[in-house]
Formats: sequence, C-alpha cells, structure tokens
Amino acid sequence: MATIQGAIADFGRHFRPFGTLLAEQVRRLVVRWSALRRERLELAELDDRLLRDIGIDRITALREAERPFWEGRERRRRDWR
Repeated sequence: MATIQGAIADFGRHFRPFGTLLAEQVRRLVVRWSALRRERLELAELDDRLLRDIGIDRITALREAERPFWEGRERRRRDWR
C-alpha cells in the first residue's frame, strides 16, 4: 500500500522543478566546454609523431586548438571546402 510520503517522493522524482533542470543543463554545458578546451590544449601540445599516429598534421591540430571552447566537435562548414 502506498503512503502519502511515497507518493510525494515519486512525484518529486518525476517532476523536478524547472530551476533544478536548468541548473543541471548549465552544469553539463560547462563540463562539456571545459573538456573541449582541455582536449584542444592537449592536442596543440602533441609532437609531430603523435599527430601522424592519429592522422592529422600540425596545421590541422593548431587550427583545431584555436577554435573557441563553445564550438563543439562537429566540423565547421568552411572546413569542408
């Protein structure tokens, strides 16, 4: 038999307040941006041998490292030319 406390707990689990959802989305975005920045900085520090191992040249690595952190991993339209 369900209790009122159990019903309230279930309701709270399924319908979190909007502010909580927004805060979680902002947190995830900041974590993603931080990871992108860190990865790009590390890419810029790789030597030519390691860059060849992953199939890119120094110019491409530096171009990727210079991208702003808010740009995702998808390629920019002008890179497709």
